[in-house]
Amino acid sequence: MTDALRSNGVLKVGEVSGITTTVMGDGQGFTGQVARIELDYANSNGTAPASLIAKFPSADPQLYDVLANIGIYEREASFYNELASDVCLNVPQLYYSHVDSEKGESILLLEDFRDAQPLDVFAGMSLDEALYVLEQLARFHASWWQSPRLSEFEWLWMFNQRAAQNQEDFIGHFDTFRNTMSDLVSPEFIALGERVTPNIAWIKDQLSKEPTTLMHGDCHLNNMFLSTGPDGYDLKVFDWQLCCRGNAMRDVAYFIANSLTTDVRKEHESTMLNTYYETLVKQGVTDFSMEGCMHAYKLSALDFYSFMVVVLVILDFTSEDALAIRDLIFERWGGFILDHCAIDLLPA
Repeated sequence: MTDALRSNGVLKVGEVSGITTTVMGDGQGFTGQVARIELDYANSNGTAPASLIAKFPSADPQLYDVLANIGIYEREASFYNELASDVCLNVPQLYYSHVDSEKGESILLLEDFRDAQPLDVFAGMSLDEALYVLEQLARFHASWWQSPRLSEFEWLWMFNQRAAQNQEDFIGHFDTFRNTMSDLVSPEFIALGERVTPNIAWIKDQLSKEPTTLMHGDCHLNNMFLSTGPDGYDLKVFDWQLCCRGNAMRDVAYFIANSLTTDVRKEHESTMLNTYYETLVKQGVTDFSMEGCMHAYKLSALDFYSFMVVVLVILDFTSEDALAIRDLIFERWGGFILDHCAIDLLPA
């Protein structure tokens, strides 16, 4: 640990003399393992972190192969090493990273937002909270809008990087979903899947056309902290494993579908979308109409169909907490998808 912290200049004086590890949750997240590490030092000058967050890959070999194949561990490490300092959102400081996909090794040591309170995924955000996040998201997207810099990062995939493979894989995933979970959704939902299945790659291609920007890729309230202080809200955003280049509305739609109760989302959806779009325009974006915004929003709902099915098929939902999340996915994602059932956008 001493060598790791010294490698990035985090520990300049002294050495680590003791470590206390606390596993976060049940130790096994959907894509990996997370722990809080509290540190004791000898001969330190008091500037090194008292604690940090350690992220490790999935302990499930089969799931690890799937996730490593799409580059999520390497991508997140690269984001923190090469892009994080230029992002206008508050993200954790990187203390150390090591990724060796061939050996199955991956570790990130990150700043611990210890005093920040996680949001309640089941209660969802209030409208005011969601509007604040959408304003910050618009500023973030605008700051990278059509930026030529993004093409310099070979690890930063386009949203459709694996569209052809996604298309091929989805056929099997949808068959599994239909055979094992069709009793949990409506016949209408299954029928929609049959129309979406041959168009997975096309949808991803549409969401990769210009104008593009830097996307978080997994933008929902479980990947952020939002607190209230004397100066207003304070937003912190983490988990950048799925960051990529693509249409900003994919982030917006994913955030809205995930982060609010269905009732709040339905009542205030137009207000949220108008707030996001108006902020985008105020930040200088001129080549994106409200019509284009809504078109991409509806396409994103179609893309969620494939994402929802793949998540439900490949991830482990056997624990009690995970089952509760699964039920939430059916209710919020499934409802969002059907509410924006844009079959008319698909090729004939």
